[in-house]
Amino acid sequence: MPSLSIAQYTLVYNALSFSFATMFAAFIFFVLVRGQLAPQYRGAMIMSALVVAVAGYHYFRIFESWSAAYNLTGGSYVASGKPFNDAYRYIDWLLTVPLLVTELIFVINPRNRGRLSFTLATAAALMVILGYPGEIATDTGTRALWGFLSTIPFVYLVYTLFTGLGGAMKEQTPYGRVLIRNTRLLLLATWGFYPIVYLLPILGVSGAVAIVAVQVGYCIADVAAKAGYGLMIFAIANEKSTAAGWKYDSSSEVSGDQRLAPAGRLTQSMAVNTRQFPFTAEILIVGAGMAGIMAAVDLQQAGHNVLVLDKGRSVGGRLASRRIGQATFDHGAQFMTARDPRFASAIDEWLKLGVVEEWYRSPAEIAASHPRWRGKPSMTAVAKHLARDLTVLLEKRIVSLRRHPAGWVAALDSGDSVFASAAILTAP
Repeated sequence: MPSLSIAQYTLVYNALSFSFATMFAAFIFFVLVRGQLAPQYRGAMIMSALVVAVAGYHYFRIFESWSAAYNLTGGSYVASGKPFNDAYRYIDWLLTVPLLVTELIFVINPRNRGRLSFTLATAAALMVILGYPGEIATDTGTRALWGFLSTIPFVYLVYTLFTGLGGAMKEQTPYGRVLIRNTRLLLLATWGFYPIVYLLPILGVSGAVAIVAVQVGYCIADVAAKAGYGLMIFAIANEKSTAAGWKYDSSSEVSGDQRLAPAGRLTQSMAVNTRQFPFTAEILIVGAGMAGIMAAVDLQQAGHNVLVLDKGRSVGGRLASRRIGQATFDHGAQFMTARDPRFASAIDEWLKLGVVEEWYRSPAEIAASHPRWRGKPSMTAVAKHLARDLTVLLEKRIVSLRRHPAGWVAALDSGDSVFASAAILTAP
């Protein structure tokens, strides 16, 4: 260990102390705000809290090791003879880097979330494992070899995060896409610092200035990549919770009382202790197909608080579309006919808004001919247009519906439950 000036030693000492304090504060914040998010995004915040908790512990150990590695002698800090254990960082990265990529996948929620999380977490762990032999190598060739091998999963991670999530990105809100883009850029910027440090010995950079730059740089990168990154994950989860209609009631007597309600509408008072239920509504509608969506629209316009649940990834039910490459096709209902005056009036409105277009009309000589209407650009456009102001929870499968003295309780496969005064089932 090279001798350091008082200023150099103190700079590293304060950077390590700052990093430990930041991780500790971030852990408290992530734990406290977890309840403000919709249940499907709380797992990501748990992972954020775990990341900063693990990092905080290791920064405490690094801080202790740094303090023990030097003694103040004659106006400068000289090595005490006790080794400075910087390997704590690799243990920290081995535990936290897989969690970092997993929490992003969980909050983006792509269709292949489980498989993608496992693949990226494995690649992240390999990146750290392959880099460590080079870190402790004493010759440049060995260090370069392991550095090259470690770069392979790193490139795969960057490629997947920036190009492999295109489909999932299209399902985000505009602001959500901005947040996710910035989060990926933050991850790339902070991760990009570590290879630079790894190359310093190969480039012949060493001495007091190098060790100070490395330690301070690691602190800055870790704070940004863990605490700052966790804040971005919270922002994404909060945006998606809001877009899904999640409303946090901070005035509740019991911590963690969250309710879903459309903007500007309070959940109707019920003669039941709703604090025991993660979701409450006046009317629960099961099924986000056309029947469920139309019923929800009419009821909400009549002043009722409505919550729609569906097991699918999108609203529409039989109005189902699928994308393969650049092509989109309807694999459910291909068209609609309007034989009821009320539905014909709705079609006219959608036509003006560009939600539907005429697809086919029978020859005029055919009696009782009705034009066929299709969604524009696909049939799901109709359902999405109708559901734009509704509170809809997707990917929620109901496993049981039981009577309650004050209404109905629906149990979900996630372990959560929904209370409503009334329930409408639209299953075929």
